[in-house]
Parts: sequence; C-alpha cells; structure tokens
Amino acid sequence: MEASNVKCKSFEQLISEIAELLWKELGADEARVRRVVAALEVDAETYKRLLIKEVVNGIYLDAQFALPPHTLYTPEQVKEKALKLLEKKVERDERLYLQL
Repeated sequence: MEASNVKCKSFEQLISEIAELLWKELGADEARVRRVVAALEVDAETYKRLLIKEVVNGIYLDAQFALPPHTLYTPEQVKEKALKLLEKKVERDERLYLQL
C-alpha cells in the first residue's frame, strides 16, 4: 500500500510539473494568447487553464507510463509531447477563431 502512494505522489508531481511548464510556455507567448482570446468570450487566464487541462488530459496515460514499474517513456519525453500538443492546440484555435 505504501509503494502505491509513492507512485501516485510521483505521478501527481509529474502532472503538476507539466502543468507549470505549459503555463510558463503560454505566458512566454502572451501575444498569441491575446489574439485568440480577443475572438472568444473568455478571459486569458480561463483560456490558459482550459487549454492546459486539455493538454494534460491528452498526455495523462503517457505520464502514467513514465513512472515505475511501467517505464515506457521518460518524464522528459512526456513533457516534450505536452509542449508539442500545446502548440498544436494553439494552432488549432488560431485556425478556428482567427480565420473567420
């Protein structure tokens, strides 16, 4: 039972690190976020939170398999995948909401 809690804690830590990484990435690209948000009826912070939630949901299983005993990926690979997925989601939103 104890090992299960340790794994869960490490998994939660990895997910938290990924969410922080995504938040920083969106903060660094604030101009793109502002352009998309201007076309929506939502504030920038809400948009960022929803986008991060969508990306985290997309890499959730990969993150589970990045920790022992099933190490199919490394945490760094999962973080890279999250950043790529974030870029795809922002590009999708730009296509959908800025090319109306």
